Amino acid sequence: MTMLDDARLTIGCYRGYFAPGDARDTSGKKIVTMEVAGNHFPLGFQSPDNTQFNWGFPGKGPRNLAWAILYDATGSTRYAESKAHAFKRDFLVHRDQTAPLEIDGIDVLIWIRTNPL
Repeated sequence: MTMLDDARLTIGCYRGYFAPGDARDTSGKKIVTMEVAGNHFPLGFQSPDNTQFNWGFPGKGPRNLAWAILYDATGSTRYAESKAHAFKRDFLVHRDQTAPLEIDGIDVLIWIRTNPL
């Protein structure tokens, strides 16, 4: 497995926030981007069952977000599918679902390197 862009992960940050117009309603749509030098790049994954990204509990939304982050970081559907549940457990389940999400890219990179296929 190779990283798509280690430098981007080293300086970037995954940020999750509520869609404009959602007043911090935990059932509202959440947007997650990779932010690098002030530029936001949306994660481009849509689950087959249309489950939205989420965090703060052990459900489908956090699992889909884990998959999307891992795919974004590695470019490997095999790796993302294999490791999504472990990443969800380590990074997403215990977050406050009413607060914005922030995960440094370097933390994702370290996690991937210590959790090979």
